[in-house]
Amino acid sequence: MLLSKRGVVIERTPIISLIGDAPGLDAVKLADGRLIEVAAVFTVPKTRPASPIAEKLGCILENGPTGPLIKVDTWGATSVSGVYVAGDAASPMHNATVAAASGVLAGIAAHQSLARA
Repeated sequence: MLLSKRGVVIERTPIISLIGDAPGLDAVKLADGRLIEVAAVFTVPKTRPASPIAEKLGCILENGPTGPLIKVDTWGATSVSGVYVAGDAASPMHNATVAAASGVLAGIAAHQSLARA
């Protein structure tokens, strides 16, 4: 509602090509054949883990807003004892600062689990 009041259009038809001389962008061609002139484009890409290792270890995956994520608790512990995950693999918030912070928490938790062993 707020976006439409500002003239922002949310287009759900897939984009098949970008039109313009890089780094400029003049228009997008949509899968239904329409050509739409644009000033800016924001997209939501589909993501997937870069490696199958978490799944091969038996970690539970869950559906995130853009693709599968490794299920973790607050400290980055997965469903497999002794396996910790941080960053984009476990969070839909793709942000370097958030990823670094989750890495610190997972590191603390891993260290504590080893110290108690």
